[in-house]
Amino acid sequence: PSAGSGGRMQTLWAGFVSSTPGLAARGIPLETYRSSDQQRKRVRNRHAVHTKSVTTSPDPRATAHSSTTPVEGLPAAQQVFIYDTTLRDGSQGEGISLSVDDKVKLAKRLDDFGMHYIEGGWPGSNPKDAQFFATFQNGAEDAQLKNGAKLVAFGMTRYKGASCSEDANVQALVAAETPVVTIVGKTWDMQVDIVLEAAREENLGMIRDTVNYLKERGREVML
Repeated sequence: PSAGSGGRMQTLWAGFVSSTPGLAARGIPLETYRSSDQQRKRVRNRHAVHTKSVTTSPDPRATAHSSTTPVEGLPAAQQVFIYDTTLRDGSQGEGISLSVDDKVKLAKRLDDFGMHYIEGGWPGSNPKDAQFFATFQNGAEDAQLKNGAKLVAFGMTRYKGASCSEDANVQALVAAETPVVTIVGKTWDMQVDIVLEAAREENLGMIRDTVNYLKERGREVML
């Protein structure tokens, strides 16, 4: 770091603290945040050294998707599946606006390219993504993935204090009728305490309940 960078970091941290609900009240200093961040990096580095491959849980419907069917003679731990987020995370870039038709065409191209999982969008966040998934449900010839890619719906865990059956986001994930659902959950205690403002056991319950709810409805679930 250049001379004086410590002062600039303190200034930036003070601005972040003052603009983040709950953080200012807790009085968390920059040193504490840095320490926890460095600890997470050390954990990730150790994990990278000991992890040789990425595996996914078996899905009984995988036989219907040739590209994600286990390769004969190759141990599962040595197989790699590619998960593409172009249609959801990638479409959030500045100046990018995709129509439903654009997304359908791109999904087909990604399928042709050989992607195993294609994250199509967040059906609980906007009507366009819900319409995108509905397009694949109607069985139209021009909206089919013919090379084995699995379409993925993205969303959140159930909201705190609510059941999955009454959570609109979870219900939108079910209504998308994709074989795979990816949900985002909080795994860092500072996020749980300050951003989510939930008890840590409640946070674990939100994750557990949502995963179980989707699995019971035949979905392959990623967190």
